[in-house]
Amino acid sequence: MKSDLYLRDDMNPNEGRKARQRESNRFTMLTWNTDIFRSKLLAAIRGETPWSWFVPKMAGRDYVRQVLSTQKIDGEWKTRKGYPDDHMFDCEVMQLVLARYDNLIH
Repeated sequence: MKSDLYLRDDMNPNEGRKARQRESNRFTMLTWNTDIFRSKLLAAIRGETPWSWFVPKMAGRDYVRQVLSTQKIDGEWKTRKGYPDDHMFDCEVMQLVLARYDNLIH
C-alpha cells in the first residue's frame, strides 16, 4: 500500500481477550502517518499543493481559529498560545487521509 497509509485487513476486535467471539466480527483498520498528513494540510493552506484547500464562506471564528491553531516548529507539532483546541485541524487532516485513500490526492 502507500507509504503514508497502512491498511490492515481482517482485524479481530476480540484479539487478546479471554472470551473470543465468532470469527465473523472482523474489520479493516486504516492507519496513517500523522506527520505527513499534517504537513500536507499546512502546505495546502499555504497554496503549495497541486490541489486546492477551501474554507467555507460562512466559516465561524472557532473553525478558523482551530484550523490555524497547529504549527510545526523545529520538527515538533505545537498549538499556538491561547488556542489549545485543534479539533477542526484534526478533522481537516482526516479528510486528507480519506482523499488520499481514494486516490483523489497524492
